[in-house]
Amino acid sequence: MAGRMVRRAGVSLIFVLSAPVAFAAPPLPKAAPLLDLADSLFGAFGVPFILLTATVAIGTSINATFMIYARFLYAMGRTGVLPKALGRVHPRFRTPHFALTAAFATCCLGLFLPSGLIFLFLAVNIPTLLKYAANALAALRLLEREPALYERAAFKPPRRALIVICYASVIAAIAIIGVGLSADWRPYVLLGGWAVIGAVYYALRGRSAATARLPD
Repeated sequence: MAGRMVRRAGVSLIFVLSAPVAFAAPPLPKAAPLLDLADSLFGAFGVPFILLTATVAIGTSINATFMIYARFLYAMGRTGVLPKALGRVHPRFRTPHFALTAAFATCCLGLFLPSGLIFLFLAVNIPTLLKYAANALAALRLLEREPALYERAAFKPPRRALIVICYASVIAAIAIIGVGLSADWRPYVLLGGWAVIGAVYYALRGRSAATARLPD
């Protein structure tokens, strides 16, 4: 237990200190600042070390992201928010094979996106910020409509403090999203297109459901 805590503390320290070190380094002319910094500090050993570290980190991150993404699709298929096929499991392996296939296909489409760091940073983090804002709004709605759940919660901040935190989270998310618009507008167009597709899908889905409920 103690060893695990030490390892986590070490990883956290490296993660926290890497950004200040990179920003404090002298300006480098190339497009890969971490590789340039490693080369200037550690010589020939630095670049392979950064490449190996990045490969391991990206591999674990992609695996976790892929599994979470597929489970989101599976849950949305189970509840009827997305096509029900995404909520099915394989009869033999008991895995959500349709959701996993859809997640893999859409992740492959990401290979055709621009490779600019700012573009990718915004394209990934804008939906994340929107998710956090939605979670905060959901918490506010839960406080209003399901007070019994709040009372039974093991971790229960004061109600007033929780309301303030939720509203502050929504405002902060919107503010950060707005600031990013000055850096690169293309992720906003891309995500806006996804939003339009989603709106059209839900409009057609609602119309189909209403038609199905009509009497013969």
